[in-house]
Amino acid sequence: MRFTAPKTPGLAGLSLLRFCRPASAGGQVNYHTPHWHGNVVTLDKHHTDIFSILPAQFVAADMVPDRVGTWMFHCHIDEHMEEGMMAMYQVTP
Repeated sequence: MRFTAPKTPGLAGLSLLRFCRPASAGGQVNYHTPHWHGNVVTLDKHHTDIFSILPAQFVAADMVPDRVGTWMFHCHIDEHMEEGMMAMYQVTP
């Protein structure tokens, strides 16, 4: 399988994702919940399609995309999605 991200020509595969949220705002914890439709990542030896990340936290999640199609990737926080934290990714044979 091959993973191709829109607007990223030549990306032949995806093996590591890193997320960092550097700070909190207004005294509230500003976290993200990245969510992949169609495929899963491996995080701490568990397969999942969503997890939470805290401010200034780094997380490594491995993915071997094996479901062909066009899928959504987004943050599950409504305000974040409303501000554009959403993208489509395509997995081709």
